[in-house]
Amino acid sequence: MDVDSFGKVLVVGGGVAGLQTALDLSRANVEVFLVEKEMLLGGTVAKLHKLFPSMESGSSMIKRLTDEIHSRSEVLIHTNTVVSNIRRNSNRFHITLSSRERGHPKQEIEADAIVLATGLVPVDLALFPEYGYGRYCEVMSSIEFERLLVEEERKGEDIFNGQDGNYNKTIAFVQCAGSRTERSGGVPYCSAVCCMNAIKNAISVKELHPDSDVWIFYIDIRVHATYGEEMYRKAKRLGVKFVRGQPSLILKKEQFRKVIVCGENTLLRELYEIPADIVVLSAGLRHPESSLELFRMLNLPISADGFPLNLKDSFEPCVTSVDGIFIVGSAESPKDVHSTITQGRACAMKILERFMS
Repeated sequence: MDVDSFGKVLVVGGGVAGLQTALDLSRANVEVFLVEKEMLLGGTVAKLHKLFPSMESGSSMIKRLTDEIHSRSEVLIHTNTVVSNIRRNSNRFHITLSSRERGHPKQEIEADAIVLATGLVPVDLALFPEYGYGRYCEVMSSIEFERLLVEEERKGEDIFNGQDGNYNKTIAFVQCAGSRTERSGGVPYCSAVCCMNAIKNAISVKELHPDSDVWIFYIDIRVHATYGEEMYRKAKRLGVKFVRGQPSLILKKEQFRKVIVCGENTLLRELYEIPADIVVLSAGLRHPESSLELFRMLNLPISADGFPLNLKDSFEPCVTSVDGIFIVGSAESPKDVHSTITQGRACAMKILERFMS
């Protein structure tokens, strides 16, 4: 069957969700326009030190996917590009693509279906001043900490050696920074992947530096992923300390080199003050403004939490309430890599079913 007769699909987003969906469609001889606003494909996963549960590096997984994507003649890749306009005529979408580089002409394409794989971004941690993000160099986001782990592995250097020659012994992971909150700038829902990601990174730290002191401060530990409970127990066996009680303040006193993590252990009903060399904030995840603009362009109804609504009474979360528009990965709801790949493949099958009906 030739490509034109089997339909064309626009996939917006070149992270794991978009890559997997595009691959499965191309294997079925569907022409795919893969649009990514950044210069490189890979999304957030490309920045991760290890992936749960395989503990494969994020860059290694992305390389496998992108190598195959580049080998598929059915996939036309547009990086550093955004969707600037969408019009609908009957069952076909007329789409305008705009390069983010000046001087490049706009491109007009047509597609029979659209897949939104736009992912999520962290909330602005500076909006939560009690954590000291942007004020203390010892306080960083989980993505910034992932970069430290990647650099340690790449360079073979001990990146936990402080600049003043003192060895960084204590690392504190703070969960739900800007999620499960009604505060302005945060999100009201659980961001789903943060607990497992912190546990994975805590295990990496303990395996690399057995004498380090690692803490995880949490509201609730949620490890619903496959092998999640096993990894949680492994972290405890390695000596990771879990404290139920989100910190209320992170401060730095002039006479101390370390920052102080302050809060209440709600299980013991005791106040704590833990000196830490590095504090890692697990930031809540939200849709970027560019995604919200795209949703408005497509007239997608949005839930109270800010996510596009699925087809009413449907048990297929990749199917939106607008015919011909599908959504996968964290754009649909926060999820881990395993679930993202599963949903991407399911979405491709749903589109093929639509084309063959």
